[in-house]
Amino acid sequence: MEVEVIVIRRNWVVKETILLEEIRRNQTREQNIQKKLKKDNGQVWEDNGIVYVKERIYVPNNRKI
Repeated sequence: MEVEVIVIRRNWVVKETILLEEIRRNQTREQNIQKKLKKDNGQVWEDNGIVYVKERIYVPNNRKI
């Protein structure tokens, strides 16, 4: 039983890593996100190619992701 849990966790980590890489490669962002990044109000920021909005990861409006 423990082995199954480990396998599930590894698959989850791999999928998470792939998703974050796809988000980083995507260069398209909505205008409102671009404006908020420029405003620098502390609620929206970018770190290592990932945009955060109120401590949540921003996922661009891209059907491929």
